[in-house]
Amino acid sequence: MAYQLPADQADEILEALDHRERAGYQRIACVLHTREHGVIDEGIVYVADGDNPGFIGAHSDEQLAEVIHVAHGPSGSNREYLLRLEQALEDMGSEDEHVTALATLLRAKLP
Repeated sequence: MAYQLPADQADEILEALDHRERAGYQRIACVLHTREHGVIDEGIVYVADGDNPGFIGAHSDEQLAEVIHVAHGPSGSNREYLLRLEQALEDMGSEDEHVTALATLLRAKLP
């Protein structure tokens, strides 16, 4: 999903995103390839890698679901983030098998 920022609000929006993603994510300029609009030369993505302080390394899906179940950051619950991500992907007519698998495991942990 790509969002076009209104020019008169772009600085304010990017400042808010930079604050939200501050815990180990880097803002990277890139070229985006979209289905609807083709190539967009001036895209931005936020990327985390192994240097991210929140990176926990390779774990089984069950272990990841447990971490997501208890983790909470400045932007909210990781549980809520995962379940909303799954729903957003579904609403777009897309699916990520790993997100779905983690969400299924997470729901099994919820009361």
